[in-house]
Amino acid sequence: MPSFRFGHATGADWRRTAAKCLEQIGSGFGSLGFVYATDVLADDFGSILEMLKRGTGVANWVGTVGTGVLATGREYMDQPAMAVMVGDFDPASFRILSSMRSAADIAQASVRCESGEGNFPVVHADPPDAEVGALING
Repeated sequence: MPSFRFGHATGADWRRTAAKCLEQIGSGFGSLGFVYATDVLADDFGSILEMLKRGTGVANWVGTVGTGVLATGREYMDQPAMAVMVGDFDPASFRILSSMRSAADIAQASVRCESGEGNFPVVHADPPDAEVGALING
């Protein structure tokens, strides 16, 4: 069973906010990271991701931006905030599929993981996209 470390923070400066999250999760742990940020930080999301990669040593990250972020005992809305989680998974047990926009993308992708009997998707989707249901079914 994988174990996780997590952190969350808010602040006007994305660098300090990301640093607070890094202080909480530490480094040298995990193989898959999750980052969720409020839309106030959307323009800095790429830089946040790079800082998290450097700070944790975790190369594989997924996540998204939304109007709010939920964390343990906290809800951040309409303010700069992020929640970060790092899981320690067998690298053969997960696969990151990004930018799946059509049935053709899914048909060309290798969606099954090498280890484990079942597959469990974590899907970050754009709700207004009319193709989301078909893509998930695919």
